[in-house]
Amino acid sequence: MNNVDIQHDISNSDKLRTVFGFIVHGLDARRRANRKPFTVMSCDNVQQNGEVTKKCILQFAKSLNN
Repeated sequence: MNNVDIQHDISNSDKLRTVFGFIVHGLDARRRANRKPFTVMSCDNVQQNGEVTKKCILQFAKSLNN
């Protein structure tokens, strides 16, 4: 969460720079529109990358609520 671009996305939802910003704000927009969420799928062969992605997305989303 200390990354400059992530800090930017937390403060500037209208000019996103990171994939985490796009995913979290996209999911929130769908939620507010009463639409179903989309699936985020890791398509690489890095072990546990899906869990790492989940952790980062949740951490980013929680930082928006603080």
